Amino acid sequence: MVQAGSLGLPYIAVRGLLESDLLKFRPDLKVEINPFNPEEEVVVAQPIRPEVAIFHALQADPWGNAITFGPRDDLMIARAARRVIVTTEEIASYELTIQDAYPNTFLPALDVDAVVFSPGGAHPGSCGTLYDVDKDHLQEYLAAAATAESFQLYLQKYIYSTNNEEEYFKKSGRVSCWKKGKIMKEQHIAISPEEFMAIIMAREVRNSETVGVGAASPIPAAGCLLAEQLHAPQATIIILGSKEYHPFLGGSSELHFGAQRGELDLFFLSGLQIDSQGNINLHVLGDYQLPKMRLPGAYGSAMLYYMARRVILFRTEHTRRTFVEKVDFVTAPGITSERVYRLGGPTKVVTPKAILGWDSLRKDGV
Repeated sequence: MVQAGSLGLPYIAVRGLLESDLLKFRPDLKVEINPFNPEEEVVVAQPIRPEVAIFHALQADPWGNAITFGPRDDLMIARAARRVIVTTEEIASYELTIQDAYPNTFLPALDVDAVVFSPGGAHPGSCGTLYDVDKDHLQEYLAAAATAESFQLYLQKYIYSTNNEEEYFKKSGRVSCWKKGKIMKEQHIAISPEEFMAIIMAREVRNSETVGVGAASPIPAAGCLLAEQLHAPQATIIILGSKEYHPFLGGSSELHFGAQRGELDLFFLSGLQIDSQGNINLHVLGDYQLPKMRLPGAYGSAMLYYMARRVILFRTEHTRRTFVEKVDFVTAPGITSERVYRLGGPTKVVTPKAILGWDSLRKDGV
């Protein structure tokens, strides 16, 4: 884990993951006996030490201090890496401090080896509020990456035959990515399936609870904000990637650490596949070694599934492709044996078409 690498540790213990398929394919994860409680097994993770870490910053200074967008774990990753390069939208004429960074992330010069002035350097991705994701270019990139031949043509078009950044942006046709605002057209529509799901999720939030939402989960985030306005004003809402709803000085690891201390009451979690036992799959479709599709995975979610006292599963797609008899890969199990330390687990599944209850006493769960 990056946490172990940033602290210079030989390994680090982590809650959850026991009885997950992750342990079959991840040689960097081992199951050991808790030396302080011989009756308990825990997972220990090998440290991750990247040779180089590259960050794109909103701003940097000539001394090497930098500010990256949002409250994230960039500093932890930088301290785990052996070398750190920062590309930046702007070079400040004065020395940046941690006070300049709030509520974003501050990378001190001590942890940075080189700074490169590169306005627009996050393209085709986004950079905070400066510019949005270039969806058209991403689609072109994905199509080009399908074969080695088409990708070589892509490189020739945008990289090899391009002399500078200005020429690159002219070729991409996305000089507009520098614009900070968007014109939103007013629309009057009936309630959407996503809004329906957000309303159902809002009803699950209880006043005075601590509720966690992932960075790529706008539907449960909307549900939590609705609950805060209607019936749960004292709820502590944590939305990863949000400035206003991120009560930590660090990044997303703070939520994970809090969950391992038993401080997370409710978490919303999705999966590409979900089966009747509440197992979720966020890793592969088909065989792990020769998959039909390999997914980004969800190391943190696998732990949060164990440590949140209640978990609401959700999917915007209600099909047999999503709800399967048995998932192809168990990223995290819905049911575990008594020997596994677990504070909670799944309670409901929410889709645009149904609200599925969970019976923890039944072997098949849902």
